[in-house]
Amino acid sequence: MKWFFVTLFSAAVFNSQILGVSAEGVGQKNAPGTYESKPVAIEMPKPKYPRSAAQRGEEGWTLASFVVQVDGSIRDIEITDSSGNGKFDKASREALANWKFKPATLNGQPVESCRSQYQITYAMDYTTGAKKWFVRKYKEIAKQFEAKNYSAALQLVSDIENGDKGMTMYEATRLNLIKGEILSGLGRTRESTKAIHAALRGHAYIEDDAIERAYIYMLMAKINLKQYGDAYSTYKKLSAHSKEAAEDPVIAKAGRELAAVADGTSPFATDVSIDHARGSVSHTLMRREIGFSDIQGKLDRFKFFCDRQYFSAAVNTEETWKLPESWGECSLSIYGEPGTTFKVAEY
Repeated sequence: MKWFFVTLFSAAVFNSQILGVSAEGVGQKNAPGTYESKPVAIEMPKPKYPRSAAQRGEEGWTLASFVVQVDGSIRDIEITDSSGNGKFDKASREALANWKFKPATLNGQPVESCRSQYQITYAMDYTTGAKKWFVRKYKEIAKQFEAKNYSAALQLVSDIENGDKGMTMYEATRLNLIKGEILSGLGRTRESTKAIHAALRGHAYIEDDAIERAYIYMLMAKINLKQYGDAYSTYKKLSAHSKEAAEDPVIAKAGRELAAVADGTSPFATDVSIDHARGSVSHTLMRREIGFSDIQGKLDRFKFFCDRQYFSAAVNTEETWKLPESWGECSLSIYGEPGTTFKVAEY
């Protein structure tokens, strides 16, 4: 199945040395029955663009979650996802520690907000186009991909990722798109979804029709992997992106079936693994009671980031944890040794 255009784009010459860092709230809309008002950022000192990254022409992003306290300061900063550049993760943490918010309110009183999320993007003063060396390498990858020499194509991708030249957001997004296609061609579905997920974080650099096809692929792949929480989240994003695509009979049927899983009572389990880069993984919840099983490796702890509550505990396989409705919407992060695999059961 082919879901993207393999685009052989033209090289662009970049001369500007202006550096930019931007931050965007993620999922900041009020949910029914939560706050009267959400937290509002009032002081957001920009992270310092790492000098070594700028010198290499590197761009990237980090996704951070944190708790906004009643005094407007923040705590428990977590880098829940990123482009994989540790320099950007470090710069984001340092800057976030100095951010200030107008706190959320409930019944006229300031309250903690335990589920705030921002994506911080590090970009130079060029947004589209690619450097000549990247265009040359990309064309080689595309040639191998079109010939279905997927292993050779993947090796060329790896050469770029492990090379000594930095990539812009545009270049990294394009590389992740074709990497996702290559991995799909090799039957490595789980890895392909990670590559496409990373590409979609750079959605500003992708054409609308390619975004739509990426969401459709992710939806079906996540269902096949039985990652129903991620699948349902992807379905909602696809619906917001393209109402027409969501009304396709196959897509609409998938959406109804996922909604039935979310509202159902039969337990189900999702295979999860700890990310090698961060030593943690985020899991998208569909229900409000969870447990852990089949741990291969070592898990340390997990955290719930909810609208009105933050909770952390050690992982064990003898208990389940049920989230009170009063906590609001929640997200889950699990921490342990990189490569550890396990199941998250939802009841």
